[in-house]
Amino acid sequence: MKYASFFIIITGLTLISCKGTSNQQAQNVSNKPITEEDLIQINKNAVRAENEKIESFIKSKRWKMTPTGTGLRYMILNETDTNLPLAQVKQEALINAQVSLMDGTLVYTTDQEGPQWFKIGMSDVESGLHEGILLMRVGDKARFVMPPHLAHGLLGDLQAIPPKSTIIYDVELVQLK
Repeated sequence: MKYASFFIIITGLTLISCKGTSNQQAQNVSNKPITEEDLIQINKNAVRAENEKIESFIKSKRWKMTPTGTGLRYMILNETDTNLPLAQVKQEALINAQVSLMDGTLVYTTDQEGPQWFKIGMSDVESGLHEGILLMRVGDKARFVMPPHLAHGLLGDLQAIPPKSTIIYDVELVQLK
């Protein structure tokens, strides 16, 4: 009896897998080329899905974030003197930061490496960080949610950040020069 049940299950799985293969082969035989419009639609669908995932995450955290036109979401956590000027492109910024994934995994922190200097708009850091820093004044603390295209893209950073990852930046602008 045991062997009969096993045989029936294996036979069923084999038939299902064969059926899936023949359908897949039939689809591959299609002569319809992928058009630029097809690729644009695929990309739009991927961006829409990523945005929905980010919005759901932000809502679950009850964060009050402001979106920018690029897809960056930000919130100023601690605003200092509003009479101070905002950061500007080509200035050097000194920051303290913690970078984490949406699942809460802490991937980088300046607590270990010390504050980080970078030239705004000119350095090799995430484009979302350049954009976000321009919304801050010295002493401000902010949180940025960066979709993959503003963070480390399709490949990740090839170290701690996986491919296509949205990252959360908690950052303090310590100094500008």
